[in-house]
Amino acid sequence: MSLKQIKRYLDNIENNKPINLSKFFKVVDMLSLETSRASDDIKAYKHSGDLYIVTEIEVKLKEELYLLTSSNDWSREGLAQQNRSHDANVDGSFIIIRSSDNLPTLITIGGNGEVVSGFERKEQALLIENRQNFLKINETMKFIKEYTNTDLTPDFDIIFTEGNAITNALHKPFLSKYKNFYLLLDLDLGGLTIAKNLTELLPNTPMKLILPLDIEERLSKVVEVKPHDYLKKVFDLGNNYPLLTVAASIIYKHKKILEQESYLYDV
Repeated sequence: MSLKQIKRYLDNIENNKPINLSKFFKVVDMLSLETSRASDDIKAYKHSGDLYIVTEIEVKLKEELYLLTSSNDWSREGLAQQNRSHDANVDGSFIIIRSSDNLPTLITIGGNGEVVSGFERKEQALLIENRQNFLKINETMKFIKEYTNTDLTPDFDIIFTEGNAITNALHKPFLSKYKNFYLLLDLDLGGLTIAKNLTELLPNTPMKLILPLDIEERLSKVVEVKPHDYLKKVFDLGNNYPLLTVAASIIYKHKKILEQESYLYDV
């Protein structure tokens, strides 16, 4: 529950508007206030259904609730005064990027999606999900060349995705300048979800999901299988997103997944 939601409850109480009292109790009881709510601290009368008009809040409890929500600044800095910075979005972002023969560079993205740090972008990009593969870029590129049917041009950017962080809406102006993307992700629900989110963020950008030519043989050596509910989510993604159809069908067929760090074992 965010502080803004708590403040809305208090504003309604202040203006004699009905609130869902049981939900308000749950909100208050989840807070780590100095004084816990007693059963008779909040007095109210029934309005209709689950809605009540609050007539009185115990003085100390009311004081703490109002102090907690008193900030007029809902930025992370303002909310941090009550250790609630995570209730607000970070005003900006960054992307870690490199080429195969250079050290990684940090691209800073402003709060409106503007690129703060200068960077000469290439036309194509390879997105890599796992840190090990990104750091061992020469081995990763060797794997792509020898074990997949992906023919990358010599001149492209390599972007570290770090899970779904890359699909931050602030990244769209920067990422949309690329003509196409190659995606090297874990062959699992998380990897498919990243790809799904990217296609929704950049619906007009061509993308290819990179898979080893011998992926089924690799999966046959994996011992553990995934449960039905997991496989159902994979199946649904493959059914709804053409980019993911082949990968999802392979996971569903074998009931197994594979982390992309395993690709480094062969090179």
